[in-house]
Amino acid sequence: MSHSRILLSIAGLDQPGIVASVTDSLAREGWNLEDATMSILRGYFTIMVMVAVDSDVTPQQVVAALDHARQEYALQVEATVCSDRIENDAVELLPWSIFVHGSDHPGIVHAVASEIFRAGGNIVDLVARRGGRKGDAVYIMTIRAMIPSGEPSDMFHDSLSRLAVSEGIDCSARLDSAFIL
Repeated sequence: MSHSRILLSIAGLDQPGIVASVTDSLAREGWNLEDATMSILRGYFTIMVMVAVDSDVTPQQVVAALDHARQEYALQVEATVCSDRIENDAVELLPWSIFVHGSDHPGIVHAVASEIFRAGGNIVDLVARRGGRKGDAVYIMTIRAMIPSGEPSDMFHDSLSRLAVSEGIDCSARLDSAFIL
C-alpha cells in the first residue's frame, strides 16, 4: 500500500505525559513519526509532527485516533495532508547555524530572517526565547538555515555583522560541516 503524510499541529497547557500519550496513539495505529518539533512556549506545549500513514487514512481519522490524548490533556489538534515535495538540487546549499543574543525589541526575527532570504537561504529550524527581568528582557535565538555555497555565503556572513551593529545585538554564524538534514 502507498503512503501519504499528515502534518499534525498540537497545542495545550504544558503538563507531563503529553508526548507519551500522543506518540502512543500514533504507534498503536502503526503510523510512523518522521519529523517532529516539540517545545514549551510560555507555558503551552506545542507539537508539530509529520506522520506517515497509509494513503487511505484521512486527517479526520488521525485526529480521531488522538481523541484520548486530546481529552486527557485538553489538546487542540489539527491535521493536514501534505504532498511530497521535490527537492531542487540545482544549487548547492550549505548548512549554517546563526546565533543571536541581545536586548529584546520588536523586529529581531524579521531582520535576521530577511538577511537569510536575501542570501538565497531557507530557514529549516528556529528556536527563540525571551528571558530576563521585566524592563531588562534578553532575546536569544538559534537558527539553522541552508545558504547557497560560494559568494552568497561570504556576503551573508558580512551582512550579519552589519545587522548586529544596526540592531544592537550579538549575531554570529558558522558553517556546520557536520549538520545533516
